[in-house]
Amino acid sequence: ARIANAVTEDGADRGFLAIAVNRDPKDNKPYNARIQEMNQALSYFYTTKAPWNPYYGSGAVKARLEAMLEFWPRTQNPDTGFFSEYSPDNYSLAPTGFGIMATGRTLERLTTPGNPTIDKAVLDRTLAVQRKAIMAMLTREEPYRWGRDWSNQWSGVVRAALGYLRIKPDDAEIRRALLAGVKRAARDFQSPVGFLYEQGGPDFGYTGVHTNNIRLALPLLREDK
Repeated sequence: ARIANAVTEDGADRGFLAIAVNRDPKDNKPYNARIQEMNQALSYFYTTKAPWNPYYGSGAVKARLEAMLEFWPRTQNPDTGFFSEYSPDNYSLAPTGFGIMATGRTLERLTTPGNPTIDKAVLDRTLAVQRKAIMAMLTREEPYRWGRDWSNQWSGVVRAALGYLRIKPDDAEIRRALLAGVKRAARDFQSPVGFLYEQGGPDFGYTGVHTNNIRLALPLLREDK
């Protein structure tokens, strides 16, 4: 309830999560797309039917989740598809890779048959924004170049793209881009001795982040036909 009630309800920043949860308080600014990753928490409680969960199908949670998803595109560069983090024009890999992984899980929950959903126009716009970012991650040179130095920030796109294909299985362009992107990443994003790159060198902690991203993607990869 504390997180849900921190979603800004009115004004220019409607939908912004005005509480520091997963970022430092000094970075909890409307231009920081990392803040909006918490839409995943709201979607979890909104769509999880369990005796312990009083928020299942809640209209109040739905309204706040819709507002968060309407605010999220404001942090996306309309030309490149990337999201910003530390300043309004700091469009970069981490807020894009982690943002689409988190929001992708929200979209999967909201499109699962039998689950509560949200306004169709909001859902469709979010899917379009998600697709634009996925294609940017898989086809543009900037994220590939960044991913050679920060592999863990790139690999969220694998989970995001597979989740998108679960919703839109006939999107052949996404499927082709994912296959090509994964082949390229497998060749260049892991060192000969096995670690993944962070700032161009070995970082075993961030190697764990990368492998966890891939672990989360594997069930979808196994079920994808």
